[in-house]
Amino acid sequence: MDDTVLTDGYQRFAGSHDCFLDGILCDPELRSPFVKELQSEFAGYSEAEILSRLVYLRKRGTLARKKPR
Repeated sequence: MDDTVLTDGYQRFAGSHDCFLDGILCDPELRSPFVKELQSEFAGYSEAEILSRLVYLRKRGTLARKKPR
């Protein structure tokens, strides 16, 4: 799984939906379209694998956890 493509996809989605990672992970109304948008770029990976990688990137400090105030 290409982290750069995943990060770019996340930033694109978060920007257009005014949300951040916690919202995508917790809200099925955000999670479902997010995963659908990335499925074309990550064919062969499950929703769980995509979301787990996002959590890993957040823990590593690559992705912000919440929107800045």
